[in-house]
Amino acid sequence: MTTKDLRITKVEIPKESAMKTHFKVKPGAMSAFGSLYKISVFVDKSLKNEVIFFSGEFTESIKMKVVDFVKLENVKAGNFSVAKKIKKIKRNKK
Repeated sequence: MTTKDLRITKVEIPKESAMKTHFKVKPGAMSAFGSLYKISVFVDKSLKNEVIFFSGEFTESIKMKVVDFVKLENVKAGNFSVAKKIKKIKRNKK
């Protein structure tokens, strides 16, 4: 599954006012658990091992295995990221 398959052309982080209105959360307090808000969760297949993400509280984070998060949230996994080539900068020797 890719963004093209899903017909997604643009992804944006919502403004704080939209988060407050639609999800009833304080700015910066949105959890990665979309099921709490009855929304779909998408995960890029490039994520491996463990992830650390916001819990929904300002003082705590959650660390868990990606496979456990995928199972728990019933995510839609796909290739959503775009790899960029990074140019190496030659350093002048002094």
